[in-house]
Amino acid sequence: MKNNKISSILSRQAIKDSLYGYKQIFATFASCLLFMTSGVTFGYTGVLLPQLREDTEYPYDKNLDSWIASISPLAMMAGCIGSGILSDALGRKTGQLIVIFPFIAGWLIMSFAQNNAVMLLGRFITGFCTGAVRPTTMVYIGEITSPKHRGVALACPTLAVHLQLE
Repeated sequence: MKNNKISSILSRQAIKDSLYGYKQIFATFASCLLFMTSGVTFGYTGVLLPQLREDTEYPYDKNLDSWIASISPLAMMAGCIGSGILSDALGRKTGQLIVIFPFIAGWLIMSFAQNNAVMLLGRFITGFCTGAVRPTTMVYIGEITSPKHRGVALACPTLAVHLQLE
């Protein structure tokens, strides 16, 4: 009886099923890491604007505060549309991987911005990428996870965004 249990636990199918489960968890976790950058984009305005006010070398203009704060969410709308085209043409996983590069470029542009126009460009790029990440990630996770775990897996990206907002 005891040997039967051990052999059933160690059966090839059980090992195969557990490996499939681990692959789903890993792929979901990787997508959530990309999603965390979206949370940073949302919350960064609250940190950025006070720092720009205090920076003596940056040509701060109070009239552009609202633009610096709102250009990211405006660009997110375009990113959502662009991600649909991108993921249909190249696939969900590739679509996520491609978005990483402009995301990094947007953050670098903001890091080295010496004026408001360049800062707005960086905020636009990161906003566009944030908009592109959400639909692509959600569809990707929905496609790779088994129905039994899909609900929990699809809640993970939202949790990742909120963890970065805190």
